[in-house]
Amino acid sequence: MGRQSEPIINHFSHQHPLHLTNPQPSRVCSACKQTLETEPLYTCRSPSCTTFSIHLKCSHLPHRITHPCHHIHPLSLLPKSHNSNGFFVCNACGNDGDGFSYICKDCGVSIHVVCATLPLCLSHQSHSHQLGLAFASPYATGGFSCDVCGVIEGGKCWLYRCGSCGFDVHLSCATSKRVGPCDARHDQQLVSFILWCVREKCLCTDKR
Repeated sequence: MGRQSEPIINHFSHQHPLHLTNPQPSRVCSACKQTLETEPLYTCRSPSCTTFSIHLKCSHLPHRITHPCHHIHPLSLLPKSHNSNGFFVCNACGNDGDGFSYICKDCGVSIHVVCATLPLCLSHQSHSHQLGLAFASPYATGGFSCDVCGVIEGGKCWLYRCGSCGFDVHLSCATSKRVGPCDARHDQQLVSFILWCVREKCLCTDKR
């Protein structure tokens, strides 16, 4: 990642020191909630919280970003939902989450960290044109029908679409079978997101 990996760190999201360890397939990252068998991670060795882990790349997530989905305010990185049940509903994909999120407290916006790093445009094997990331349905109903899986999405979720053809795709359908991005800067997930933000000053506004 262009920086030296410290063997032990103190992370703002956790009360105990975290130790760098080799990939562990059984571990789930507390930030992105994904298991990546080839990714190094930091783990807590305290007997009171042996389940806390965070990928090396997730430990470097910016504390604040500006995102094109919400121009009016920056989004802050929150390690745990303020809701009493510990969950939040992602404004991007519409799914519940209990990991890290980017939020605007004033506007009630919450986004999975993985959703916040989605490429702004990509190529997909099911369509001949590039698909752009849309933050709202263009239709009066507020929903859309996915042209890949055929399922009608009634919620106000993000989607990938070709505006000239009216081709609409769920986020999950577009990213699970995509061919490639239209811009290599946006093809990476969390690692390249951080590096590109720092280099281009596009999304990061503050990393405290």
